[in-house]
Amino acid sequence: MLRNYWKTAVRTLWKHKSYTTINVLGLSLGITCSLVLFLLIRHWLSFDSYHTNRDRIYRIVKESTDLASGDGMPGVPLPLPEAFRTDFPAVEAVALVGEIAWEGTLLTIIDENGEAKSFQEDEYIAYVEPQFFQIFDRSFIKGDAATALDEPNEIVLSERQAQKYFGERDPIGQTITLNREKELIVTGVIENYPDNTDLPFDIFISDLTRDWEGHWGSTSSGDQAYVLLAERQSPESIDAQFPVFIEKHYGDPLDEQEFKHYLQPLREMHFDPRFSTYTYQGVSWQTIRILTAVAVFLILIACINFVNLATATATQRAKEVGVRKVLGSTRSQLLRQFLSETTIITILSALIALGGVELLLLKVNPLLSSSLELQLLENPRLLALLIGLVVIISLLSGWYPASVLSGFKPVHTFRNVLQGQRTRGITLRKGLVVLQFIIAQVFIIGTLVLFRQMQYVQQTNLGFRSEAILTMRLPESTLDQKRTFRQQLTQIAAVEKASLGYANPASGWVSATGYKLEGETEKRTTHLKAADIHYLDIFQIPVIAGSPLTTDTDTLTQVLVNETLAASHGLTPEEIVGRTINLWDADIPIVGVVKDFHTRSLREAIVPTVVLNDARGYEAVIAQVSLPNLSETLESIEQQWKTVYPEYTFAYIFADDEIAEFYTSERRLSRLLGGASLVVVFIGCLGLYGLITFMAERKTKEIGVRKVLGASVTNIIGLFSIEFIKLIGSAFVVAAPLVYLVMSGWLQNFTYKIDLGIGLFLIGIGATLIIALLTVSYQSIKAALANPVDSLRNE
Repeated sequence: MLRNYWKTAVRTLWKHKSYTTINVLGLSLGITCSLVLFLLIRHWLSFDSYHTNRDRIYRIVKESTDLASGDGMPGVPLPLPEAFRTDFPAVEAVALVGEIAWEGTLLTIIDENGEAKSFQEDEYIAYVEPQFFQIFDRSFIKGDAATALDEPNEIVLSERQAQKYFGERDPIGQTITLNREKELIVTGVIENYPDNTDLPFDIFISDLTRDWEGHWGSTSSGDQAYVLLAERQSPESIDAQFPVFIEKHYGDPLDEQEFKHYLQPLREMHFDPRFSTYTYQGVSWQTIRILTAVAVFLILIACINFVNLATATATQRAKEVGVRKVLGSTRSQLLRQFLSETTIITILSALIALGGVELLLLKVNPLLSSSLELQLLENPRLLALLIGLVVIISLLSGWYPASVLSGFKPVHTFRNVLQGQRTRGITLRKGLVVLQFIIAQVFIIGTLVLFRQMQYVQQTNLGFRSEAILTMRLPESTLDQKRTFRQQLTQIAAVEKASLGYANPASGWVSATGYKLEGETEKRTTHLKAADIHYLDIFQIPVIAGSPLTTDTDTLTQVLVNETLAASHGLTPEEIVGRTINLWDADIPIVGVVKDFHTRSLREAIVPTVVLNDARGYEAVIAQVSLPNLSETLESIEQQWKTVYPEYTFAYIFADDEIAEFYTSERRLSRLLGGASLVVVFIGCLGLYGLITFMAERKTKEIGVRKVLGASVTNIIGLFSIEFIKLIGSAFVVAAPLVYLVMSGWLQNFTYKIDLGIGLFLIGIGATLIIALLTVSYQSIKAALANPVDSLRNE
């Protein structure tokens, strides 16, 4: 019996090729995009979920309402972990992780021929305390996790790094020289880190090797503390004790509302945009919820197409149902027959979708810098999801049309008395078309808002020039080397200006510290921008009171502050000039005030900032270049680099590109949503095309009569179009407030943002109207131009 169902279903689907093609194409597109989104979401959700003790691992973070600190800071002062161990002895393990953030860490080994061989490592190298391996799962292939980094000048390598440096030689006991200065002994080799981790380190150096111990008044986001709580130990109990801990160790009493530490669960690290991770690839829960909804809507809109087309063609199969019932078929048998057809379409769509996923991943992986793979047979959850989708889609798409078809009464089918069923079918189809247009308009308008906000952040004046400015991070070197390189750059004709500084004005490289203004006892926090006397000129940051930096000494002698810092103390720019500011227990004169500029993304407000001539903070050379013949200019700069830093690879980034990195997650979301919008619109167009085709067939005689009575081609086209225009208008009434609420919430992530004006919504409904009318126009015109004699000759 089952075989007969399937054989009959195949024959029927083959007979109605256009109906089958539209449904298969729509469903396969929906399933393809949904599976890709599922792979992406599953990858994000798997970050650091493989650690045995993941439910007991936490990171100590700082949260503040202080403007300079922003919402959150993942870093801690270097003395904090040791103080935490002392004050919270019940905690099972604490480990400090200090990412080595400067470019060009140089590791040198002696190869088997006795020759020195150097390797430049630009990322994924860190100072760590030995308890790191007690907290996180990184299995040791060689060496002992308990003792591997318990002494100074010890280093642990990942398996790939050990292979890179030593080949087939045993790395244990080998010597690696760090930056030509410190000799490190290899004490362990560990497994490579997986792709789904926010701790992607290949090289671990004992934290006892550090020269700088740090102090409580300075924090870097690269220095992070991780905690493994004891069994049944409550993180809330530790959070409650942090105010006392802060007051004890930071020196000055701090208001808990302005500054606090607390424990952030490892499982939340990847999804909390307030705190960065070492991969800088975090994604918010809001994004995950949006993309999950997108995946569901893609499936839903394909199912809507299926139901619409099935009910629209139901009357064409009415006589078939009547004949089957007269010959003895029961309603349950007919129900199974029609569900078999739906299941075949869904299975065929799913098989096509598997190939579509593989092709789409070739585009998606480079776009998102990911390495997603289908691996269906190796992933039982994904296989279960696909089977579940086939079952759900088959039932969701097929049950109602099957029940309608199998419910026709033979006597009515032979007499063509199906008006009630037609009326109910038309009402359902209209409702489903409205739902389809609601989804399409939400996607279109939402995508427009995303693109407009991205356009806004790219065009907004950040308070400084960013065009044609490139930054080169410097390796560890002397101040004389840095100044020599800067001076050599100025000898290149195409380099208009060059400066030494910490980073670009707006950069992911953020330095902050506490300060006190002369005459005040309150300690506040400020961003720091180390810069020489050429810095403001390159970035065209104006001084609005006092004078610019005038000395280029080796020690800190003068500072500039921005308008926001002056205003936060209730002072005008002119009033704050001449006062001193206490930084690191030294009183430094404020010689001028600069106009406000952004130091971070447009998500955050402008914060108090100090520009200072502190040579210790010069970690980059910044050059303003002329863009014509840029490749030749870069070659000249690289030649000068090689004369000062012959062992290091030349690398640079343009200021515009560095600013764009702030919005990586938003660009990723806009690309995904933009692609999904195209798919939604295309699937919707398929459905509309199918509907208008069957409408034209059903109204053939009506059109013929109208033309005989004098109706024009325009009147006939309007007959088809006006119905869809009304449906689109009804959908807009629902879609507009819905998308307004969703996108208003998303825009709250930005302090500086676009207004959700009516123009975006009018563009959305206008685009929907144009797409819908273009979709129905072909069949409408074809029906309107048909000879009425052909449709009426049999009457």
